[in-house]
Amino acid sequence: EPPEKAISQLGDLWELGEHRLLCGDSFSKECVESLMNGNQAHALITSPPYYNARMYSVWDSFDKYMADMETCVALFSDNSSEYNFVCWNICHIRDKSGAFDIPAFTSTMLHKRGLEFFERIIWRKPGGVFDCPRSMHIENGHYFPAYGYEDILVYGKKHPKFEVRDKSEIREWQINVWDVPSVSTNDEKSNEGHPAQFPVKIPYQLMKSYSMDHAIIYEPFNGSGSTLIACEMTNRKCYAIEIEPRYIDVAVKRWQNYT
Repeated sequence: EPPEKAISQLGDLWELGEHRLLCGDSFSKECVESLMNGNQAHALITSPPYYNARMYSVWDSFDKYMADMETCVALFSDNSSEYNFVCWNICHIRDKSGAFDIPAFTSTMLHKRGLEFFERIIWRKPGGVFDCPRSMHIENGHYFPAYGYEDILVYGKKHPKFEVRDKSEIREWQINVWDVPSVSTNDEKSNEGHPAQFPVKIPYQLMKSYSMDHAIIYEPFNGSGSTLIACEMTNRKCYAIEIEPRYIDVAVKRWQNYT
């Protein structure tokens, strides 16, 4: 649960074992370079804010949202190795300004950045999301199916290898549809953690499938720290940024408890 008053402040850099966690802005070149400290990331694994889907992720326009996402990827590329790749969890969205196929726009953006398409993985959730405004239109005679999945887009420069010793485990999710439950506290009105937590199993499986031991995983939208925990579990190094000090505190405490 996030504290009412944060211990962390903007600019703080936490060292958690071999991991680094910065309270800052992932759209800032200075912040990213401070986090990386001259090191090169092997991968970007994240679930970014969905355009105007939450109170904490509001942009004036969809174009501005996509420009910020491209800035994020560009800063990663500037601080990454030649084998870098991106795993980007996103879904389409509808808000008052219209409907946006964000995975399609994101694919175009990643291609524009010179990255090659590797895979589209479907994260299928048990049941659908029926408690959002989109799903309520059926009451008025308009069919908008409830969200039952999200896309995980995998793009990169060179297709990465995994640790061959892990192949038996990786075969468990060799089909490109992954059945992974959502985090039960993902409720914007709740005070129990982050309102859009990334299930640890998603970054865990991505790291196992697309990287080697000791790889540096860049997480530009750390949130409650799921990617950080997955790195701890898989012997990877997490270099992460989060702009909200209260969620920095959550991630630090979560890592302390886990270790």
